[in-house]
Amino acid sequence: MSTATPRSPWSRSSSPAQQRLARLLLKLASLHREGRCVALLRSDLGSLLGVSMETASRLMAGFRRQGLIRGERGELICDTAGLRQVASASTKGRS
Repeated sequence: MSTATPRSPWSRSSSPAQQRLARLLLKLASLHREGRCVALLRSDLGSLLGVSMETASRLMAGFRRQGLIRGERGELICDTAGLRQVASASTKGRS
């Protein structure tokens, strides 16, 4: 019997963590009304994305600075159009 913990589908991708986070937030927002989703703990985000809690925190802070997300009463309000751009951004030509 295996004791391995199943990995999140969000952590299995070889895409950059920023794209994985954008895709996760878009999926969560699609389950709720008008781009809103329940705010997750940094540790939960890290586990879902396959990154450290600190990396998850930095990514979320970056998304806030860019205006892609904002918090309101335990919810995140997402700029879904902006998140779609991040989620589909090509990494070609970046160093």
